[in-house]
Amino acid sequence: MTWHDWIANPFDVTPNGAESFADFSNRVLTTVATLMPMFNQTANMLLVAHLGTLRVMHQAWVPGTVFWNLDFKAGHYSTYQIQGGKGLLQALNR
Repeated sequence: MTWHDWIANPFDVTPNGAESFADFSNRVLTTVATLMPMFNQTANMLLVAHLGTLRVMHQAWVPGTVFWNLDFKAGHYSTYQIQGGKGLLQALNR
């Protein structure tokens, strides 16, 4: 496996010693699922995360989202309304 292989196909190729994309996505979505009861009980909650985490969450909540096309801008925030275990997009990059 080479760097080029991973760059060309990052969803299916995993560098030695690294976490696979599938494992990363599962870890993010499992953690979000454990937070859902807290999201449902709180009027507002701020979640700060890196771009990959935000993309995985958004892609799970907004069908048809293309991972690489989703751009969360630094210094901005996005809002979601939590309903039925899903985040409904209210605003992106405000």
